[in-house]
Amino acid sequence: MDAATHAFNELRLNEANQLLAEFSEQQAATARSLYLTARIAVLQGQLEAASSAASACQEKFPREALCYEARGETELVKLLLQGGILRKIGAARSARKALERAVEYDALNMRARILLVRFYTLAPWLLGGSKSKARAQIEICRGYDPAFGHEAQALYDLGVGDTAAAVQGFAKAQALSPGERDPALFLAKAYLADKQLEAAITTLEKLVERYPRFQEAWLELGRIAADNQLESERGKAALEYYLTDVEGESDARRAQAYTTLARLYLNEDQMLRAISLLRRAQTEQPDNKTINHFLADLCRNNPGNCRA
Repeated sequence: MDAATHAFNELRLNEANQLLAEFSEQQAATARSLYLTARIAVLQGQLEAASSAASACQEKFPREALCYEARGETELVKLLLQGGILRKIGAARSARKALERAVEYDALNMRARILLVRFYTLAPWLLGGSKSKARAQIEICRGYDPAFGHEAQALYDLGVGDTAAAVQGFAKAQALSPGERDPALFLAKAYLADKQLEAAITTLEKLVERYPRFQEAWLELGRIAADNQLESERGKAALEYYLTDVEGESDARRAQAYTTLARLYLNEDQMLRAISLLRRAQTEQPDNKTINHFLADLCRNNPGNCRA
């Protein structure tokens, strides 16, 4: 289990999964093993697998805070990524209840409190959001450790649109905890929101240099370049590395990467390459309407480039 935890901390996710599988063959699952399984699945975009592991953790260990933290994080990611109001209501209810239960069972679980800050700040009142509850969690984090306090406050500031304060807060959190990934990732997001594009890219490049298998950071580098219509060799290299060397990712995440890479090639008027990449995206996720419409529009306007 120690080896699996170390591999997870270094983002060697396939190795961590293999070690967890070997552990489960030798003895019964523990709260820690199921927790790590859920968190790895979240990082790989495998949200159904994450839900399954977190639910199993709750069922086997109904008073273990880690199980509720894992469930809360999974539902929070669903809330942020998936559309449909009815689905969001279910995800919001599950996220809030699980994270509140996590800190009830372990008051020192600061990661669950950080997730609660994010939930309370971003969720609308109808879905359980509450700025006052977010601020209360921030005070608890601040009292426990200044780094957690800065990170929690910065998440709140970013959520309410105070991007300059968010940049300062995440930078302070990163300085106090240079080995933590999340403050650095959110620092890049805050720079981007504050329209400091080059600072965002530089922050992410330093992050992937330290953690070469940080999937989300590689994807973010490419997305920033595509969203800002850059002719970016750095952005293309980031996505090509992700698609070549990162394993275990969900079909949806790989489809997203192919689509973003196609957009970068379109920025350089390389139509044939873009169409080829969109077809790869279609292969990964055939029912994705956004990708299908994107490709259909390109082919409608450039029929000669779409001949098989």
